Amino acid sequence: MTTVARRSWRQVFVTPGPAAFAVCYALEACARATLVALAPLQALQLLGSARDVSVLFAVAGCVAVVFGLFMPVLVHRLQAGRVYAFGGALLALAPLAFGTGTTAGIAIAILMVLAAQACLVNAINLLIMANVAKSDLVYADSLKLFGSATPWLFCPALGVYLYNQVAPIWALGLFSVAGAALVAYMAGLGLFRGGGAVGPAPAGALRPCRNFPRFIAQPRLRLSWVLNFVRSSWWSVFFVYTPIYMVTAGSSSGSSALAISIGSGLLYVIPFFAWLAKRHGMRPLVIGGFAMAGVAVACIPLAGGRVEIGVALILIASLAGVALDATTQTTFLRAVRVRERAEMGMVFTYHRDAANLLPHTIFAVLLSFFGLDAVFLASALGLLACAWLGRWVPRAM
Repeated sequence: MTTVARRSWRQVFVTPGPAAFAVCYALEACARATLVALAPLQALQLLGSARDVSVLFAVAGCVAVVFGLFMPVLVHRLQAGRVYAFGGALLALAPLAFGTGTTAGIAIAILMVLAAQACLVNAINLLIMANVAKSDLVYADSLKLFGSATPWLFCPALGVYLYNQVAPIWALGLFSVAGAALVAYMAGLGLFRGGGAVGPAPAGALRPCRNFPRFIAQPRLRLSWVLNFVRSSWWSVFFVYTPIYMVTAGSSSGSSALAISIGSGLLYVIPFFAWLAKRHGMRPLVIGGFAMAGVAVACIPLAGGRVEIGVALILIASLAGVALDATTQTTFLRAVRVRERAEMGMVFTYHRDAANLLPHTIFAVLLSFFGLDAVFLASALGLLACAWLGRWVPRAM
């Protein structure tokens, strides 16, 4: 009986399903989390101002949006499994550009990570919908986020420590090895054959602009897109502007990386929020999460020069963001029609590209006239607006 149990446990991780996708998410997170605190800190050191860092991220986000337009073609031509593996390969190669230590190299590395994210997000959603029962989608989505909690807890601080205190090659090597391991694990799952998530492309499916009107015509999809766009925008603010906020206030780069690690490590709480969503529905968590994050972020400018209070407020907003991670993406997974998974999924995932472009563009303009507090106030406005929009999340979800 013990042998059978062990075989069953192994089978969970060698067969496409919630646990296997959680492993994929953990490997992806290990790569991305290693760079997440390094990139804005190195960009700030090279460029000298928060405004110029915003411009850099906005330009990279703009190119990523253009790349995202080709995702329907990639998914239908290569299938979801191969697209996911391609994203892993981009993660494995990005450290080569970052290691040059130049502004161009960092920009290329950021762009490669954003392109990898587009591949990974589009593909993982399709693979989950193809291999996980609809009733288990909240569980699967929460499990993959929980699987990434350990990398997000340790890797931001570890990456900065290795880069600054040991040698840059150790931090970049960890990044690259994690990306390569992701590709190898995908091969072990047999998903290079495609994953079976997407069938033949219907007429017009490879022309992304034709999918936008069909997406916009569906109120639940529109609502899901806006909620996920603002949620992703908050995480973009957290990862880019928390280090800048702390370093410009006099904290060390190591302290800012530690704050990123603690905020990211709050993903460990996600099973609790998933349980709450299953017991009480997603709507209370969506409204409460956006309201809690909005109020906390709006109070950051009131901290003045007391950076410890500002960081505490940022971490409170991050906890609320974890609650949103446990719920907002599922609003799309439950609302999309099965026959339109691929096409509507492509439009939906543009919220991540938009979150890497629009906020940084707005912040670059704001930072030309105001201080860093304007970034937090603008973010709070978007979060509170979504708390109001959350009233339209169906009670049945």
